[in-house]
Amino acid sequence: MNQIAKDKKSNLHVSLTDSPDRASVRLGKDFYDDRSGVKHKLVEFVTDGGGVNNQFYYGDDATLRYSLCIGDGGIPLYSIPEEPVVMFHIQQDNEQYAKFEQSDEWSRWSKGEIRLAWQSNETIVYELSPGYTNHIDLFVRPDLFLEMANKYSVLRELAMEVKTAQNGNLDLFVSNPDGSIHLFATEMLHELQRYEMSTQRFQHLCECLLLRSMGIVLPVEPLAPDAVQREKHLDWSDFDDSLFQFDDDDEEDDDDDLFTPYQDYLLDNLKAYGKEELVHKFYAARTAFYELKGDYLKNKKLLKKLKEGYLLLMEDSGELLAEAYFSMALGLDAQTEKFLFDDREKHILRDAIICIMNQCFALRTVKPEQVNLYNKWSKKPYFPKLEITEFESMMEIIGLQLNIDVSEWGDTKESTAVFCEHLQDQLGGFRSFSNFMGRDENNKPQVLVELYHKLMHNLSDELTITDEGEIKKSDIIRILDHAYDSNDPIQLLLIEIEYFSHDVNYVKMQGEDKIRYWIIALEDRSKELHKQMEMLEKDRLFRLIHIYEQSPAGLLAVDQLACSEKETYENITESLLIIVKGMADCATKEIVLGIAKSMIIA
Repeated sequence: MNQIAKDKKSNLHVSLTDSPDRASVRLGKDFYDDRSGVKHKLVEFVTDGGGVNNQFYYGDDATLRYSLCIGDGGIPLYSIPEEPVVMFHIQQDNEQYAKFEQSDEWSRWSKGEIRLAWQSNETIVYELSPGYTNHIDLFVRPDLFLEMANKYSVLRELAMEVKTAQNGNLDLFVSNPDGSIHLFATEMLHELQRYEMSTQRFQHLCECLLLRSMGIVLPVEPLAPDAVQREKHLDWSDFDDSLFQFDDDDEEDDDDDLFTPYQDYLLDNLKAYGKEELVHKFYAARTAFYELKGDYLKNKKLLKKLKEGYLLLMEDSGELLAEAYFSMALGLDAQTEKFLFDDREKHILRDAIICIMNQCFALRTVKPEQVNLYNKWSKKPYFPKLEITEFESMMEIIGLQLNIDVSEWGDTKESTAVFCEHLQDQLGGFRSFSNFMGRDENNKPQVLVELYHKLMHNLSDELTITDEGEIKKSDIIRILDHAYDSNDPIQLLLIEIEYFSHDVNYVKMQGEDKIRYWIIALEDRSKELHKQMEMLEKDRLFRLIHIYEQSPAGLLAVDQLACSEKETYENITESLLIIVKGMADCATKEIVLGIAKSMIIA
């Protein structure tokens, strides 16, 4: 077997670091060093433009690693095992790319996907997307995995790779037939956080986690009545809470099912405050939230206005420059039919073409032929972001004629809710009062149901019936319906805050639990708004806002910039087209490589 012998008492170490050098692996800090049970280690470090928080849990033959990564995107991280391992990966939030270090083939791992692979002792390289990226990795020693494969035939195909192959395939996708895997992972992390755990129970839970993703639901042994709580608790404030979704098939309608682990942690902390202090915190959080929301919507509206004037003055110079870039990339691509390039030279051409195409994509709406050229040279397929207005336009082409205005909400969950509800109306007709009349209430937390009914009753004037008997509902009702369908208490709480918390007497009537829920909802949505603001600021034309606000000339300064950049674009376009024309007559590949290198530098 392709593995090395290992002392069963030693920990199974698989690091996640920003360096491919195995000697530079950070050791971290042991918080719970119970030699007879599961040990916990925290490893945190800062990268260029971001940071990584790793929580490790070590058993005898299995290790679980929870990773929260925050950054600008494009940051390479290296998952380095000290010995051969089978890797089980749950992509809980955002997306990332992955490949074996010695391979050029990248795999795209999207949110919610689950992967199972024979990693052996090879390093896996992750490249992160911008923002928050969360995932869980479970690493299992080959001997334990083969024992499991002997019991469960669904694992035997991979077991053959473990026995015979140097490493496996990172594209092996594991389905999640009952949708409960994320909830189970949450519960498992909860228990690891709060209780001392034996290595036997840890191995049992790891086995349940792996097999549940394959459609095999093992009975979970109950937590022992005399389970010992940990003296120290993890700081869950570093954990992203957007990754865990609600499970509609959960058997219990307990209020705890409303919130994620991080939100539960915050709620526990808020229990230290009395009613008066909670109300004060709520008003402070509400003020901060409305200020942040106002700033975001103001900047988004202003940017849209400045863009329209800027692009009007730029005329078609951006499109022509993009087309010139594309012609340059096509010219370099065509040289492979004229000259024989070695691997090093092909690498130069690839870098140049990818660099040129990125310039092209930044200037215009992406076209299929451009994506095809990009994908021909890039190991990672190009996935353009589909804005809601682009999606609406696409749907109109096939005849749905969606008339949706989400400008009031921005790129938020509210806009998504409004859009989805409008789309449902177009595709399936208007949804009646089935929610209000009790549809699916048995599968929902009681607090969620009661809040939904209360809001529907108090906002009944947002529903109207026309003379023709057609039911019309406002966007607020659409948001309510969407929140109820998706078991989203945060959105329901925010609507309650928006419409009723300005009444001082209404606030006074609420219990301490409701005030705590309001604070959690405001903090959750503030966190999302901060992300949206960061994305807005990354827009290549966001600089127009700075010019508009800082220059006494205001709009005139933006217009002057547009005229100046239009002239620059035209000059660059002219130069590129001269190079493209001359490249067709290149006599040597050295000239071609020189042109390619100059484009990389540019």
